[in-house]
Amino acid sequence: MSEVELVLPASLEMQTRSFEYNGTKYWVTEATEAAAVEWRDKNLQGMKVDDGKVMGFDRISMSEPTLVQMCTYEADEEGQLPRKDGRPDVSKRVPFNVVSSWPSRLVKPLFTWIKDVSDLGEMTSELELLYKALETGLSPVKLKEFRDFIASLDDEEYKKLKLWFRTPPSVKAKNELRALPASSG
Repeated sequence: MSEVELVLPASLEMQTRSFEYNGTKYWVTEATEAAAVEWRDKNLQGMKVDDGKVMGFDRISMSEPTLVQMCTYEADEEGQLPRKDGRPDVSKRVPFNVVSSWPSRLVKPLFTWIKDVSDLGEMTSELELLYKALETGLSPVKLKEFRDFIASLDDEEYKKLKLWFRTPPSVKAKNELRALPASSG
């Protein structure tokens, strides 16, 4: 049995940032594992599945404000991150209705920062790709086949696929993607 090296970040301190909006100071933190699990579960609960095939998504647009809400706190009386037992006090999270009332130009960078420092990018990328595949008329897509296809790509192919979905697809590009051989497995 080979030994696997455990590589941890140089600092295990929770990443936090403060910001002000409308005269109120807030703190945003990286996602705790509990928040990450809850966020992933909420994303997956929105999938519409019929006979093992993903047919679409409900409330996919709720992904960004949901994660931001799970990781954002109103500052305490001293202007600090409210803590309980040394951890952020989840009872002091900003309510979802507050986060959802903020401008998108505030929520989007908060979401991106949380996702990046919490290492949640791969989950988001796979969901974004699947959503785009469904949105561009490539449904119904079997989730297992889609995951197998994504897993079979090397880094360069994965980057090309992400780039393809980020640009408005032409009819030619749609036909080329449809012509890709199905993965076996």
